[in-house]
Amino acid sequence: MSFLRSCGSWAVQRATVNKLPMNLRGERRLSLPTTDATELRVFRRMCIACGRNHNSMSVLPKRYFSSSQSHMISTRKPYLIVVKEKESPKEDGAMAQLKQVLDVRLEQLLEESLKHGEPGRFYRYPKPLRTVNRPSRQKGHQPHSKRKPGFLEPKNQTDNKSSSHASTQPKRKFKAKELSLKSVQSSNVAQMQKEDVASLPEGGMPKERIAPVKDRTLSSSEVGGMEINKSRLKSYRTRGETEHSRMILKSQKVDQSEKVDPDIKDDKLVIARTDPKTPEKPDKKHMYHIMRDKSIYLEPLIEVCMFKNMTKRALSEFNSLKSKMPIDVGIYNMMLKGLAQKGALGNIRTLFDSMAASGINPDAQSYAAVLQCIGRMKFRHLQTITKCLSDMALHDITIDDLFLKTTFSNDDRSVMLEVIQGVNPDYIPPRPLPRPHATCGLVQDLYQDEAELSDGQNDESAVGHGSLGCSGLLTKEEFQDKFKEQLDLEIKEAAVIKSIEEDGNPDKNTLQKREILQQHKKVWKMSLVQAIKEEREAFKRKGRGISGPDQRSYAGMLYPFLNILKPEEFADLMLQAVADTLACSTEGLGSYSLSHELGNRVHRKLIIRSKLQKGFAEKLEQMYDAFADYHLSEEMMQRYKPREYWQQLEDELLDGPSLNHETKPWKTLTNASLGIVLVKMIARELRLDTAIMNPQAERKLIPAFYNVYIFKGTKNVNYIKPHPTLVDLMEGAKEPDMTFDTTVLPMLVPPLPWNSCKYGGYLLTETRIARCPEGSQQDQELSDPSRLKDWYPVMDSLNQLSAVPWRVNKPILDVIISVFKNNGSKELNIPQPASVLPQPPSITSETSKADAAHVYRERSLYQKLRGEMHSLRMTDLYKLSIANKYRDEIFWFPYNLDFRGRVYPCPPHFNHLGNDVTRSILVFAKGRPLGDKGLDWLKIHLINLTGFLKKSSNQDRLKYAEEKMPLILDSADNPLEGQKWWQGADKQWQSLACCMEIANAMRSDNPAEFISYFPIHQDGSCNGLQHYAALGRDKIGAEQVNLHPFDVPQDVYIGVADLVEQQRAQDAEDGLEIAQLLEGKVERKVVKQTVMTIVYGVTVYGAKLQILKQLREKEGLDRFQKSLASKYLANAVFNSLLKMFTKTREIQSWLTDSAYYIAKAGHCVDWVTPLGFPVAQPYFKQRYGKYDDVGRSNVQIDTLKQKNGFAPNFIHSLDSTHMMLTSLYCQQAGITYVSVHDCFWTHASTVDEMNQICREQFVKLHGQPVLQNLSSFLDNKYGDITISKSVKKKPQNAEIQTIGDIVKQVPKPGEFDLTNVLQSTYFFS
Repeated sequence: MSFLRSCGSWAVQRATVNKLPMNLRGERRLSLPTTDATELRVFRRMCIACGRNHNSMSVLPKRYFSSSQSHMISTRKPYLIVVKEKESPKEDGAMAQLKQVLDVRLEQLLEESLKHGEPGRFYRYPKPLRTVNRPSRQKGHQPHSKRKPGFLEPKNQTDNKSSSHASTQPKRKFKAKELSLKSVQSSNVAQMQKEDVASLPEGGMPKERIAPVKDRTLSSSEVGGMEINKSRLKSYRTRGETEHSRMILKSQKVDQSEKVDPDIKDDKLVIARTDPKTPEKPDKKHMYHIMRDKSIYLEPLIEVCMFKNMTKRALSEFNSLKSKMPIDVGIYNMMLKGLAQKGALGNIRTLFDSMAASGINPDAQSYAAVLQCIGRMKFRHLQTITKCLSDMALHDITIDDLFLKTTFSNDDRSVMLEVIQGVNPDYIPPRPLPRPHATCGLVQDLYQDEAELSDGQNDESAVGHGSLGCSGLLTKEEFQDKFKEQLDLEIKEAAVIKSIEEDGNPDKNTLQKREILQQHKKVWKMSLVQAIKEEREAFKRKGRGISGPDQRSYAGMLYPFLNILKPEEFADLMLQAVADTLACSTEGLGSYSLSHELGNRVHRKLIIRSKLQKGFAEKLEQMYDAFADYHLSEEMMQRYKPREYWQQLEDELLDGPSLNHETKPWKTLTNASLGIVLVKMIARELRLDTAIMNPQAERKLIPAFYNVYIFKGTKNVNYIKPHPTLVDLMEGAKEPDMTFDTTVLPMLVPPLPWNSCKYGGYLLTETRIARCPEGSQQDQELSDPSRLKDWYPVMDSLNQLSAVPWRVNKPILDVIISVFKNNGSKELNIPQPASVLPQPPSITSETSKADAAHVYRERSLYQKLRGEMHSLRMTDLYKLSIANKYRDEIFWFPYNLDFRGRVYPCPPHFNHLGNDVTRSILVFAKGRPLGDKGLDWLKIHLINLTGFLKKSSNQDRLKYAEEKMPLILDSADNPLEGQKWWQGADKQWQSLACCMEIANAMRSDNPAEFISYFPIHQDGSCNGLQHYAALGRDKIGAEQVNLHPFDVPQDVYIGVADLVEQQRAQDAEDGLEIAQLLEGKVERKVVKQTVMTIVYGVTVYGAKLQILKQLREKEGLDRFQKSLASKYLANAVFNSLLKMFTKTREIQSWLTDSAYYIAKAGHCVDWVTPLGFPVAQPYFKQRYGKYDDVGRSNVQIDTLKQKNGFAPNFIHSLDSTHMMLTSLYCQQAGITYVSVHDCFWTHASTVDEMNQICREQFVKLHGQPVLQNLSSFLDNKYGDITISKSVKKKPQNAEIQTIGDIVKQVPKPGEFDLTNVLQSTYFFS
């Protein structure tokens, strides 16, 4: 029997088996291929027989091949011989004989396979034809004696071949990567066929050649037994197991003389590199949609191919899809621009012919690409240029359109101008067209012509606050340096920040875990880098175009995406995602969410590098140098809005690339498809040594992450969870450095002003103005350039907020960090580490079943609390570490909107919308003198923060502050060791910060001249109900929420509680038992949350749960009584609100009914805010396996969410509009202004001015016919739609036939005089 019969031979060098490298399983591996099924069965039986408690050898299928050997593979399946050493007891005769046969066979195999060959080369030999000759159906087939040489068959092969035949065979060579190998030619097949197992020589392989496993001890430097063995970077995988021997963790100390040299020597046995795995087939649902609609991938694919200079692949994919899907001129222009950079005029002509055949008219961007291509050619054909210009005229495109309606990269503009002037030397490009002004009537007085604006600013009263811009904070040179620093951060795409937990003296246990973690990370990175390389090559081989099978098509589509980054960069990105999202807690993350996040991260990096490739950085630096002058001049900031000044700079600096390139976001499935590949690598490649935490345990490699399926409602969702050992390791390591994306950090310079819905915020990092789903109705409306002027007021408000500079309140930060390092404090709302939790009880042999069940519940609760505490602790660690990093810096926050129009800072961890701790750390970077009333406002603000005198007037609060001044000063001087008066406040840390500011002002020479940086807050009184009361002119409700002036603030929560108590008392008199039990238990605290959330659409059931939570603290009621009481009080609260806010309930019902019928008609509810911002509710039901045109698995309107969400979302859009109006007019007045939704911030000296502007803009906003305008909008859009007979109707709506019938039923307003707001002190206070 011949072991090498009918197989190709891989070259190996002569060596004994004991010189093979050994992995952690005690295996020595030899790679030899065979496809003979009979021989393999016999050999496998011999291996099984010898493998029982003896030295064993096994045959395992190998599926992976190195990238450079991919062309050698046909249909043969090589196999892997594994030699595994074990303790060998006495062998019986049968076992010894079988083992002898096996050893002899392997020895002979090694000797016979080295008879021929040329050193340093691989050869691939063709498979001999079967003995049964069959006539070939292929044209030109030759018999075996006249066959052509194999793909890599050498010319001078003579063994068992005639010399004439050998001379005709071309010599095909393969150079191995990193390995110097001697080639081995095939053994004599005829001779091997005559051999018999019985005729083999006795003795077999000498046993002294097999080196036994030595006892080894850990060295002191090998913490956790981790050392990288570079000589064993091999990857062998079986069909059922992923072997991690490519990146081996050498867990034992090896003598230097025994180490295997990574450089291959003549006396070493070398195993040829195995081939990378074929790409795993995606999930069936996902795969179905990928292959059903490849158009999702076309635009991103072209974008990536052009970025990576894969022009041929882009053309191939484009040509194969253009006849299968509708392609618009935008996709053609992407191809044309890429080809123009290469000067590929022939390909451009082909694309123009294709456009003509498809009936697509080229636009100005198309012809600009032609002229740019000609300009980059060595020889410019005048005839081609003339033909291009004449074709433009046929399509009504002028030469001026080429400069006014197109975007440019690098030197495109100058190249095109040179070509045009070569034909028409007198041509001068036009100046940009004048920018349109905002059309919103609410702010028409803010948008005047430049001359009028200049005249209006001559009034000295309009200038002089000194609180706008950066004047006095930075010089021009410092501003330029900070710009370069910020640009460099965004180019690097990440920043390393030192953890506040790192004090320079970690304990021994922490150091040990850090070293173990670092060793793992080194191995993980090497493993991921190799996996990325293999994955690339596998996808490259499989992707031969998109017309083949599904898997080939999938691979062909994704191959370019795997080339966006270098393998090392991909590995860093995946490891960063592991640290950020996966390894933080044992909860894990949904695999789809993680896939989408990884795809997003790759896309962000692509956008930044694409911008750099197009020359954005140089153009941006030139423009920002001029933009610095604007921020350094307060007069300029009042004369121009940031957007206006930036647009003026764009119109002046025309050369170079266009900065307003529109970058289309990738579809959801595009991100997820790329991310799925990376997630599978993470789960497959990252391994843990099980003995890292317990050196006595058995050492083996286990997955660091595993897949679990969790039911979420009715859906079974796949989660990626970290191994608990990894979580413990990362918690214990307390890594000193943390890496953050630049998108989660503040900026060192003012953000770019929003001048379109796609451009603004960070310098290079892509940011969108609205956080709405890609491709949604709202996103499409915001992408319409013809409506850009309608959104100027919204953009200008965002720009005003973004222009406010901040700095860190260092004294407060130091106190908070000291408490944080001292294991936190539950009383001070500083999260404690999970280690402070008491350990749950253990189960012993004496534990009863009932006690064991109790212990299991305790353990479950312990794990839940541990995860929550760790999450909270890490959240504060992030924000405090970022604050500590920026403690000596001036920084800015870029802003954008949610789908309702509410404003949020882009950095998520550290911003003024955070909790009490975060807000206390932030102060304005630019201070202002307190003036006459500033100190009084500081004192009033302090009492507001404490929550001590909520029902008292400002004068009473000021008097109380004076009485408590000794305690205030003591709090400022000894926050942690004094009388701790501040710790009794509602908002403790902000109160402490205010105490310190008051102490500094009081101790200054002149408090009126004291420069204060502290922000004073003015908060709306239940702002949602304020808007409802204003819309309905509800007199009683308006008085309850302070729209009417009073000497003391009205408390709507107390008012509702009083009405509820009156109803309870009446019911108690009537003999209602539950009302009698509630005597003395109806308090403000019980009803507050329900009243607060009534404007957000809370239901009776939701109100019952809210009240039940408050009643749990009450005594005298059992569990059943509390449940009944919560239901009773929920209904009582709703009845009281109906009496107090009659018009509010009518408006809510009208909004809810309108949304219900619109949603039932199959439409999402949308509207336009009074400032012109389009809003559309993105509420859809998910139906898995079905996708819409943008890759979202939602094809059905969620009627319930659309109905319940309309009223609260509409009110949110109104409070956002009020905030923006206040922002715009505060900027005009020269006042520093920021907001937290309905809480407005400014300096102490400008509180009165801001309050006046706030009230004026509220009256102006609700002076508009807001509900009537909404009714007209809905009627125009949906009014003609007939309501289906199957739709349920309320009794009062039984007669309506169309949606117009319901949306026209606008509730009539009450009699409240809205101008009373102007005199109301406690409207915002």
